[in-house]
Amino acid sequence: MEQWRSPHRRQSWRIVGGLLLGLAVLLSACTTDLDEPPSPVEPGPERRLETVVQTLNLAFQYLQERYAEPVDSGALFRAANRGLRQGLWGVGLLTADVRDLYGPDPRRNWQVFHQQFLNLVLSYGQKTPPQWLAHRAIRAAAASLNDCHTVFLDPQQYAEQLQRLSGQMQFGGIGVILGRREAPSPLVIAEVFDDSPAARAGLQPGDVIEAVDSQPTRDLETEALVQRIRGAVGTPVRLTIRRERTGERFEVTLLRAPIRPPVLRSQVLPGPIGYIRIYSFPQTLPADLDTTLQAFDRQRVRALILDLRDNSGGDLQAVTASLSRFVRAGPLFHQVARTGERTT
Repeated sequence: MEQWRSPHRRQSWRIVGGLLLGLAVLLSACTTDLDEPPSPVEPGPERRLETVVQTLNLAFQYLQERYAEPVDSGALFRAANRGLRQGLWGVGLLTADVRDLYGPDPRRNWQVFHQQFLNLVLSYGQKTPPQWLAHRAIRAAAASLNDCHTVFLDPQQYAEQLQRLSGQMQFGGIGVILGRREAPSPLVIAEVFDDSPAARAGLQPGDVIEAVDSQPTRDLETEALVQRIRGAVGTPVRLTIRRERTGERFEVTLLRAPIRPPVLRSQVLPGPIGYIRIYSFPQTLPADLDTTLQAFDRQRVRALILDLRDNSGGDLQAVTASLSRFVRAGPLFHQVARTGERTT
């Protein structure tokens, strides 16, 4: 791809900002129907359980063999056990069958976990579908790596991820970007979209969301909180807000509206200097970027600021194509395997 340059100036563009690229490990081999409780008259329950077990095994293989750094197998399976235990506690079931009996041998750890998982299915399978248990085990195992770019996506989340990468994502929500300073802590509004329910209600960046529909946010996972705030278009959601600047606390009820997350935002600053905020790297970004750069060219901007703070990553080809607009020659990035092998 050609690098974009203004014909009005011969020197290279000055780019201010940083680029954070994240690679998420997507660990779901299930089809979307696995999120539904099995029907007692549905044929082939053994086949369904076999598929769930295969998904579990594949997930642990990916985490242990493909992660960028060596993984403590025992710690990984202990985390999966905690996920099972917390899930069963959450629905009021006993967890006497869940024990931590893991060491350094990945094969033996899988055998032990496999048997414990089957025991739990036999004990609680009528109340908790096997895929429900499996998802909680995988999610806890991935979270134990403390890497925000290594996560488990269930089938619904994976479908949303594909929509996001395509640039076509839309959902019912309030129109904000959320973040956490550290865990556990309440959610903080990082940005409010223009002409959104949140903007019309007067919510501001820095506002702390202390509760959603009266449920405190501090101890819930971020994804669970996001799903609570999202919902069907036209339905209400009640937020408890603390405005840190003033210490004010108040409740606000918002009606969810169709939200299409922004990919890019731009403006011309005095100078004139072009400013581009890139939220993510969907497949549509290079074309949007070209349109913005052409507009900057017509306005004879002299320098360019790229703002990639809190960028959520995206499609690697979109990243490569976007960078090629600015990097005339040489490597765009390096990939380093856990073995130390380096690919440019």
